[in-house]
Amino acid sequence: MNSDSQPDLQPLASGEGLGNRFLIFRFQSEQQLQQLQASAAVLCKNDYDGLLIVGDVGDADAAELIFAPEVPIYARVINRDGSDGGTCLNGLRVVALLSGQDSGVLHMAGREISWQRMMMPAIFDPAAPPVGELIELHIAPQHLSPSLWQPLALAVAGNAAWAVDFWNPHCVIEVENPADADLSTLAAAARRRVDLFPSGVNVEVVRFGEGAVQMRVEERGVGETKACGSGAVAAATVAWSSGRIAQDQEIDVQMPGGNLSICQTAQRGIRLVGAATISRIGGFWPDPAR
Repeated sequence: MNSDSQPDLQPLASGEGLGNRFLIFRFQSEQQLQQLQASAAVLCKNDYDGLLIVGDVGDADAAELIFAPEVPIYARVINRDGSDGGTCLNGLRVVALLSGQDSGVLHMAGREISWQRMMMPAIFDPAAPPVGELIELHIAPQHLSPSLWQPLALAVAGNAAWAVDFWNPHCVIEVENPADADLSTLAAAARRRVDLFPSGVNVEVVRFGEGAVQMRVEERGVGETKACGSGAVAAATVAWSSGRIAQDQEIDVQMPGGNLSICQTAQRGIRLVGAATISRIGGFWPDPAR
């Protein structure tokens, strides 16, 4: 791309991971990234939680974005307020589905995550409404901090809570009923703990049950969202480490946007399964045959 030309800010597609909605753009240049950050609030309005940028510097001069099984997929996420979204598990499932492949490796925020479809892709019909497909993500133990398994117990507004270090900072707060909880007030109380969360924090209100966690979340840079993949993992690790749910038990994290199934793998890796959809916007669409 000519450095003197203006980047194209036309999205390729939109995607959704359990109610987390994203506009998807092909990476063109650092200039484009800066413009997308500056324009994120206008582009997202109240319709999207953030922007997904697919591709990396090596793709900038490519005539089209081509996916292949042996090629890692690089992606970034920008929050609605223009801030860096770090690693977004719901967004990564959207990128995986966008690729048209059955499995592969995703890179985001310096982390590598392998994935696979849980079913063979259906014949694509661009005129049909999007149908969710299950995507399985595997997080290797080396990409998880040992502190993840030792959440710091604290109290927030009289409620039992835990600070969890899982890529993005999280504060998991136990409540009687997440649907009735005053999430914004609890989130504000948690964020006042700047000694623990100097850069802000995602706040999850949860209720632990038999093999299940009910959850609502307010994300920094976005506000309340229908789901949060990293927040669901944070809630699951609290359930295991606190003894609310047995270590060897799979956990169904139930959020307004849908459910994520989370379990531990060998040597304390994490396996996460949830649905994603994509919808066409621009002239681009991945060819599943590639």
